[in-house]
Amino acid sequence: MYENEGAGEQELRAQSYWTVLSGGFGHVFGACPIWAFGSTTTTGDCGTLDWRSGLNSQGSQNMEHFAKLLGGRHWFSLVPDLSHVVLTAGYGTLGGSDYATAGCAADSSSIIAYLPSRRAVTVGGSCLRDSTMTMWWVDPGGGSATSAGTVSSRSSQSFTPPSGGSGDWVLVIDCPSFTFPPPGG
Repeated sequence: MYENEGAGEQELRAQSYWTVLSGGFGHVFGACPIWAFGSTTTTGDCGTLDWRSGLNSQGSQNMEHFAKLLGGRHWFSLVPDLSHVVLTAGYGTLGGSDYATAGCAADSSSIIAYLPSRRAVTVGGSCLRDSTMTMWWVDPGGGSATSAGTVSSRSSQSFTPPSGGSGDWVLVIDCPSFTFPPPGG
């Protein structure tokens, strides 16, 4: 689904993260005003917005945050967590609109998990190479990252996103030896 064509802001974000964290190697975003390229449109839910206006929409901004977050990590090597070795609890029901999905980079550098709603999750860090892991909570609607500290990656850890934000969250977990910058930066 596309922006201004029936999808809400959170649904647009979920589509992008579910795709990439489930093994897709990219995501396509679209919005009704942008489809018009070069003229205004009076069809659908677009009203009379020019396509240039659509570039500043919340959906377009979400995709900018999405690209910055993934661009700062080895997203292209993410291996989907199909057997729930990374997210061991709190992931929900596969195929459900509230399903949390995750991937661990094949080079053991990072874990990225998308939670469509605020809830506690348990993470196993055995796919990471370092004995510690540094966590970040990212608000995918606003793009801000909040440090969640550093803990052992050799035992399961439970995490709950901060209050506020857009309601959905991205958990980014890094091996300190890779010295990644804060997500989205």
